[in-house]
Amino acid sequence: MRSVVVALLLGGALTVSAQEDVLRPNGRSGALGGTSSSSSKTRAPFVIGIEGGANFNFFGQGYTSDPVIENSPEAALESGFGVSPEFGVFVDVGLSRTIGLQFRLAYDAKAASGSKNGILDAPTIGGAGGPGGGQVDGFSVEPMDVTAEHSLTANNLAIALLLRADLTENLFVTFGPIMHMVMGDVTRTDKVTKIGPDNTWITVDYDLNPGQYDIIERETTVAQNLLPDASGLNSVAEYATSRFGLEIGLGYRFALSKSIYLAPNLRYQYMFTPMNGEFAAVDLSQPFSQSTAALSYDPSTLNTLALIIQLGFSL
Repeated sequence: MRSVVVALLLGGALTVSAQEDVLRPNGRSGALGGTSSSSSKTRAPFVIGIEGGANFNFFGQGYTSDPVIENSPEAALESGFGVSPEFGVFVDVGLSRTIGLQFRLAYDAKAASGSKNGILDAPTIGGAGGPGGGQVDGFSVEPMDVTAEHSLTANNLAIALLLRADLTENLFVTFGPIMHMVMGDVTRTDKVTKIGPDNTWITVDYDLNPGQYDIIERETTVAQNLLPDASGLNSVAEYATSRFGLEIGLGYRFALSKSIYLAPNLRYQYMFTPMNGEFAAVDLSQPFSQSTAALSYDPSTLNTLALIIQLGFSL
């Protein structure tokens, strides 16, 4: 009889335990993996990481010419494109499960270059000059084909504070202000190369030394027109030492482990601060075949489309 009673008591205890497991499939509140697991899913993440990638830079330098000079080499300054590196560190502080603030500090290089074929009035050796040419001081003058080139380089320290919003578990967007602080000087390289005819030449270099040149080039740290200042009337503009703008980005996380992810980012940086202010020049590219012209240059722009990869470590 005693053994029957013990068996009944054991059976009842097992039944109650089974019912508790059905009601609390994750275990009791104090069990490992119960409440603590639920808490970890709702906790806002804190992430530190590194990043690196490429900037695709778009340069613009609008200008007006009065009168308009056809095929002027100065038009090469109107646009430019270049690719440059970016790498840095970031911290992402979660404010909720889907919203956070992302702070970034990076070395952000900017580079762009452009080129355009144009025409210079050039003296020739012998002959009466080609179409549009003539005689000047005993020389024949005819159109000379040239290639005008420019390149711009700036090394920046970039600081950004962005709002990060998750659209899905892995897809996210970022948006916020960004500042570029130039480290050292912004440098620009200008170059004019003769294409032909063979019996023509460029008459002065950038230091206004007379000669018979096939190529002239210079490196400068100010914004100015592209051809040598033979008139002495050209002005220059300083490059900005810091620039402010807005960045918008789209990224996707690929989990490498429970606490490490890789996230490609596509970002666009629109800068409100121009690279340089206005300046003026005289176009002396074709004074004999056309005329001289007054040039007025607008503030230049340099905006960036960036492809960046982040490696994040969740803490």
